[in-house]
Amino acid sequence: MIEVLVSDSFLISQILECGQCFRYKHIENNIYDVIAFDQRLRINQVGKHVYMDCSNEEYNRLWVRYFDMNRNYDQIQSILVKLDPVLKKAIMEKRGLRILRQAPFEMLLTFILSQNKAIPQIKILVERLCERYGQTVTDQYGSYYTFPTAEVLADVTVEEWRKLKVGFRAPYLYDAIQKVVQNTIDFAAIEEMPDSMARDKLMEISGVGQKVADCILLFAFGRIEVFPLDVWVRRMMTHAYFNDQSVSDQIVLEFADRYFKGLGGLAQQYLFYYGRDHQIGK
Repeated sequence: MIEVLVSDSFLISQILECGQCFRYKHIENNIYDVIAFDQRLRINQVGKHVYMDCSNEEYNRLWVRYFDMNRNYDQIQSILVKLDPVLKKAIMEKRGLRILRQAPFEMLLTFILSQNKAIPQIKILVERLCERYGQTVTDQYGSYYTFPTAEVLADVTVEEWRKLKVGFRAPYLYDAIQKVVQNTIDFAAIEEMPDSMARDKLMEISGVGQKVADCILLFAFGRIEVFPLDVWVRRMMTHAYFNDQSVSDQIVLEFADRYFKGLGGLAQQYLFYYGRDHQIGK
């Protein structure tokens, strides 16, 4: 067990429940289990004290990067709150969220599964996938399943995917896995690409549009400048910046790129979380 002292920009409930990850379980109060990189982490936050049930070596190797501990969120928030009252209100309420650095292959499949699904449904689909094809691991808290590798999933047919009740996403999952196995999609190469090139590469996968590609870039590669545009973000953006008028996605994206000055990924996550919780624009 290690103890980490954090600022107001770290609140585990907001980090996990803001819609960016799906393999977590709320135990009680601010105690959660997180499954990532084949490990389960039990984490307990009491005020500014965060207790993680792991070694110092594991914390430095996995969780520092996962929780984006080396980024100064207090400084970023001090910039964004000055832009407008709506964003300031969202940040003041949701200031404890951080952008997780998750496994690229997991994010690819997860956000394909996320299309037209609510968060509880996405969690069920992801867990079903892990139960069927992941490995069982037992620790002091019981058993859990790892996220399966591309190699393990390579022979899963479209029909077998449909049996997991993934619906229209079945051929998209199959195509994504084949492209990863064949190295058409090389995550190490994507890591080195500029945003536009990385986005275009991801969009070569069937069923991956700009929104899904940008979610992968944000939540797996830490590209905090990209701006995933989903239903809730669009509602918040039109409400806050376009007087609830109908505007195209392109206009919203161009505005976000200009207005948020390279911090669009964080801005949209504050707006998304705030807008969803308050049902703004619904």
